[in-house]
Amino acid sequence: MISRRAYISVANIVPQNVRKAVVSNNYSALRSTQAAEVFRSNYAKMAGSDVTIQTTALDHLVGETQTRPSVLIDVYGVVGGVLGMITRGAPRELKNAVSGSVDEAVRRSLNDDIRDMDKNEEEEVKETLKFHRDITLHEEGGGETDTSTYLGRAKEATTLALHNALRLSRKI
Repeated sequence: MISRRAYISVANIVPQNVRKAVVSNNYSALRSTQAAEVFRSNYAKMAGSDVTIQTTALDHLVGETQTRPSVLIDVYGVVGGVLGMITRGAPRELKNAVSGSVDEAVRRSLNDDIRDMDKNEEEEVKETLKFHRDITLHEEGGGETDTSTYLGRAKEATTLALHNALRLSRKI
């Protein structure tokens, strides 16, 4: 038999947890951006890119807003690093296609995050997301992907797969 005191204390915990989940949900865009930038940063390092992505300001903002990082953030870091290592020794055309896919997937994910944010969201958070959205690894303009070629179709499929994988970080 559960004592009345134990029942009341459990009942008091549930609303607090629900409130924490709602607050965390407001910053899911920030969590998703952090995961996307960890992925892109590790990709850039391992692919030998000239671009260095600093995530310290983003990490500071995540800590300041007490946003829970994505559970998958380490997985994104490893996948980004492995993809970068594979691309490092690839022919230039393939390297450009993969870099363009990574850029486009992260850009799509961050645009979704910005679009999904509440109208009354903090301006600092929105500006941080916009800043990270505008970083590019690929020196040639992204433009439209020519899907009539095998490489173009593969690039578009890769972009779509990466974008959907990055969107998972909003949920978990």
